[in-house]
Amino acid sequence: MRNPNDGTARDPRGERRSGQKFPSTHWSIIQRLQGNDEERETALNTLCATYWMPVYSFVRRCGRSPEVAEDITQAFFARLITKRMFDMADPTRGRLRSFILRDLRFFMRDEWAKDTAERRGGGQTPVSIDVDSAEILLAKQLATEPDADKVFDREWGRAMMTAARTELEAEYRKRGRHEDFTDLGQFLLPDAESEVSQEELAQRTGRPLPTLRTALFRLRRRFRHHLVTQVELTVTSHEDVDEELRYLRELFRG
Repeated sequence: MRNPNDGTARDPRGERRSGQKFPSTHWSIIQRLQGNDEERETALNTLCATYWMPVYSFVRRCGRSPEVAEDITQAFFARLITKRMFDMADPTRGRLRSFILRDLRFFMRDEWAKDTAERRGGGQTPVSIDVDSAEILLAKQLATEPDADKVFDREWGRAMMTAARTELEAEYRKRGRHEDFTDLGQFLLPDAESEVSQEELAQRTGRPLPTLRTALFRLRRRFRHHLVTQVELTVTSHEDVDEELRYLRELFRG
């Protein structure tokens, strides 16, 4: 019988990963913030690109206007960068998204009362924010979801799935199957509106419907693989991966 404490890793389906260590995480990216300038810039770009939308969404759900929410988001990331707030992130204290949300609440409560120059991060704009696109994506949530934390989490989940979809597209392109991805990728994200039904796509592409559905099943399986990889980047144990995937399903249920 295997000792449950022997350190052997398992994948999110419970399958044994003999001798495999848990992969590098976003926490290791945070560690690279203390490296050379190139490493630091790469790590910051990754973190900012992943988390600006959850941060902006949270601020909007707290009742701020788009203009003020953009200012707060820029100032928040400027503070994280210039004051090296990520240096205080502790992998043993939970998920990275939880650290960011805790710090964001503190920032909005205690730091946003400072003068306008500091609000703007001293004139810095460390994050590229597309307010118009963000508002389109947020329209339904802002109208129906009263919980700002849940809005933050949904946008975090959307960022995970979008990153997984991007990696999957690159995989299919490399395998010379980008046309398959173009046809079937519209059925991957849970709240995306498909241009056509599966039946209509089968008719348009000349594939038997069972063949198309088999290809979609395989695509979704590879998508889940990349989604697991993205979730692994935000936690510190395999047990947390299962929990996060369950939470993602709950966030986007229906």
